[in-house]
Amino acid sequence: MELRAVVSGLAPRRMGGERLPAARAELVAMRREADDGVSRILTSAEAILAAPETGPGDTHNHAIAILEACGFHDLVGQRLSKIADILGTLEARLNRVAGCAGIVDAEEAETASERLYREQTINGPALNGPDVLQSEIDLLFR
Repeated sequence: MELRAVVSGLAPRRMGGERLPAARAELVAMRREADDGVSRILTSAEAILAAPETGPGDTHNHAIAILEACGFHDLVGQRLSKIADILGTLEARLNRVAGCAGIVDAEEAETASERLYREQTINGPALNGPDVLQSEIDLLFR
């Protein structure tokens, strides 16, 4: 396959002008919806805790508000699926270009932001579960 055809298959104008900006917009919207949902949950939970003298009706209303606020979870999941699809398409197309052209990644110096990310996430959340058992963590707080 000719390199020009492979690069064309990347649809760089569509990716750069439409798909990647759309992924970025989805991330911004996801953050906004998650922040709003969590804020609503915390507000209702604080209202329950701050007013123990309220009647069962008030507690029920706050519990309903908490359940409604958890609706952000579905919206965040939908947005994450869209972003994952876009990134998967980009990954497959870039790998095709690299394979067709026999491209080997050039050595590049690590940027300050890459270093910071690597250093901050070295012991961060594990992708497939914790490296340390929760019971071991609990022992630290006793």
